[in-house]
Amino acid sequence: MRDGNVSFDRHRSVPLIALTVAVGVLIIAAVGFVGWPRSEISISPGSAAADVTGPEVAIGSTTTTLSGAGPTTTTVPLDFGSCPVTIPTQPGFQPTDGHPLEPPFGVWYGTEGLWTVLESDGSYRPRKAVFWSAKFLGGIREGQPEVFVTWRRLDGTGEVIDSGGYSTNGKDQSGEFMIAGFDPNRPGCWEVTATYKGATLVYTYLVPGEPDTPDPTTTTPPIVVDPIFGDELPWVLLFDDGIDGVLAVDLVNRIAARSVIYGQRAGDQPRRLEIIASHLIIGWSEIYARSLADGLTPLLGEATIYLPAAKQDRVWLIDYPYGRVGVGVPTVWQVSASMGQLISEPVALEVKGIPAIGIPGGLAVETDDGIALWDASSGEVTEVLGRGPSYVGDVSRDLDARIVWCEDRCVELHITRLGSGEDAIVTARAGETFDVRSARFANDLRFLAVPTASRIVVIDLENLAASTDFSAPGSAPFAFVAWSPSGTDLFASTYSYGGSSTSVAWHDALRGTTSYAELPFGGTLSFVVINKNQASAFLGEGLQSPVDCPATIVQPSSRTEVCSFGF
Repeated sequence: MRDGNVSFDRHRSVPLIALTVAVGVLIIAAVGFVGWPRSEISISPGSAAADVTGPEVAIGSTTTTLSGAGPTTTTVPLDFGSCPVTIPTQPGFQPTDGHPLEPPFGVWYGTEGLWTVLESDGSYRPRKAVFWSAKFLGGIREGQPEVFVTWRRLDGTGEVIDSGGYSTNGKDQSGEFMIAGFDPNRPGCWEVTATYKGATLVYTYLVPGEPDTPDPTTTTPPIVVDPIFGDELPWVLLFDDGIDGVLAVDLVNRIAARSVIYGQRAGDQPRRLEIIASHLIIGWSEIYARSLADGLTPLLGEATIYLPAAKQDRVWLIDYPYGRVGVGVPTVWQVSASMGQLISEPVALEVKGIPAIGIPGGLAVETDDGIALWDASSGEVTEVLGRGPSYVGDVSRDLDARIVWCEDRCVELHITRLGSGEDAIVTARAGETFDVRSARFANDLRFLAVPTASRIVVIDLENLAASTDFSAPGSAPFAFVAWSPSGTDLFASTYSYGGSSTSVAWHDALRGTTSYAELPFGGTLSFVVINKNQASAFLGEGLQSPVDCPATIVQPSSRTEVCSFGF
């Protein structure tokens, strides 16, 4: 199954489950990445989008291969111990008409009333809780299907987690399906029970590793020790938590805090967290701007998704007639990033593709035939970059705007000046591809950072030959990058939603130096960097322990105030 092809309905009130990941990172989905529909091109929401195509990894099988990430292979022995892992029979359940007889990996498991995908050997694959049913009428008729899922630990504490009744839907080559939360993705033996319209599906899997059984009485925060990366960095990292809020991390004072942001919603939108004109732009269906100065969060407008505009104080709102990205002809318009004042009148974007980011005078649209540069004043495509399925990462916000993009497998990165058409090409290492949607220009416009499956490439736009790279110290690759608001400080992080640790790096692009750290908590997706003087509202005051301030895995998070802890 190709990455991509999830749509969402902006007219329903319950949010989607979030996923924004980078190339080479675990994709949490039962059927490959749950992303966006667009002709025949697979795309993944880049947020910070990152929205990113990437391989999947099954854990516990004889061989684990990162497909599309070069010749990386590790061997992990199968050992389920006393956990009664479900091994599906072969050839597996045969679905009704309209669904392929075999999924892209594993085998179908269940009955006509409710089925899912399991690994043929019982190995574990981090995933969204995704199910199919002959009774499911489809996303337009059932925007919130009544599928309910419970995860129960059969070993250790007997912990029980449920999806809370919050569900959404998607559609791809395997047909329309339902999504009901995330697997806990914590070590242990888990029994899953799903119900939908009278049908019940039960299966068990083992997440390898030492089960985490913290002492619930522990409330004393860790002793704050020496600062990470020194004591002079004036920045705070603000991570998307994948649900309805953020995780703020002060690397100097070793404080982290989780909080809800009004208007943020779980979903697979291509941009989940953007700073534009000192405002944090968030949401889908309803787009909001959280002021970093006073915390006010005005509504910018009702639209399916938003995209950054070429001018630094503007946002494009993109609204599809059925609230589903890629379905029908969208209406697009620009508003101010601070209060939502209308800057350009709504017009139809009659280009067959997916709008990716703002460019001077219009939008860059990903199509099956290249990157279409659409001019808003004429309503016409003025130029096309590339010849086949192509993808966009970022656009520099200056008069001589440059766009970073690639074709198909993204083995060549194009950095094209939109005015002159001058094109610089950077080639990936053998066996690797660029995660172009996670590419970001530095705010001083000299550097460009882009992840691959194994490293972060830092391109010096003044001297391509002086470009550098760095990789994560552990087995998990860096998935996300963000630049400081000023200067040349670049930060990178691993994907850690559902995990217990996050690797971060600080890279000084001018000096070419890199420092690494392992944060003792997970629950992070893409992130932005803000000044410390803008972070007080996100960090709170009283400290707790990480045990008392855990990451959330269901929507909504039910947090009512800032939850801070030392580390």
